[in-house]
Amino acid sequence: MTARRRRLLLVDDAPHVARVVARILAEVGHEVEVHATGRAALERLAEGQPFDAALLDLGLPDVEGIDLIAEIRARRPALPLLALSGCDAVEARRLLDGQGVGFLAKPFAMDALIGRVGALLDGGPPADDDQEALARTRT
Repeated sequence: MTARRRRLLLVDDAPHVARVVARILAEVGHEVEVHATGRAALERLAEGQPFDAALLDLGLPDVEGIDLIAEIRARRPALPLLALSGCDAVEARRLLDGQGVGFLAKPFAMDALIGRVGALLDGGPPADDDQEALARTRT
């Protein structure tokens, strides 16, 4: 039995990060649509584009990550979300607390990305369990 190809929305303003993440996720069978701004991503959602999950950089130039999450939740409450951020992981977790959004700290291992996206798509809990990222913030 072949797994269904999943459609992902990736929002990251760093072209090199977006390219690598999109390539890795495509290699494991996902279709990835990339946007560099929150506004562009919201336009695609407003058009009714079907996505199975969204991966969002919290540090976008046009909209605060937490505001983007709120806007996406208003439009697509059930859409699984994974926040990606190179900012202070403890602060990011505080902002995301209670939002039902997974978190992956940059830089991350590609295996961690693939695993987290797979769990998100399988309906797993969005909570962050990346102890290595948490440990980096404490040192």
